[in-house]
Amino acid sequence: MTISLQNYQEFLVGTWQGSWQKYLNVKVQINIVEGQIKGYYDMNKKIIHFTGYIAYIDEHSLEIKFNPPMEKNSGGFFYFKDNKLQLYCLDIKHDFVKISDN
Repeated sequence: MTISLQNYQEFLVGTWQGSWQKYLNVKVQINIVEGQIKGYYDMNKKIIHFTGYIAYIDEHSLEIKFNPPMEKNSGGFFYFKDNKLQLYCLDIKHDFVKISDN
């Protein structure tokens, strides 16, 4: 399958779970609305909304960049082969696994 901006959504959209610093079982909901990434982190009922965009895409991965008010150097990488989402903020990185397609 050739990955493009038209079909990456099936890989990225959904609910992801992982940890973030002291928070365990963090859920991240990602949706695509009019070509823009919209979603939120659920950190033990502390909800943090974000928007972003696809900064780069190739056959192996795509890079997400978050818009303000998120930290300037924040976003993530999705690796198609591993079906893994790695989110980062400055020098902090954590892996997330997909738990739902909605």
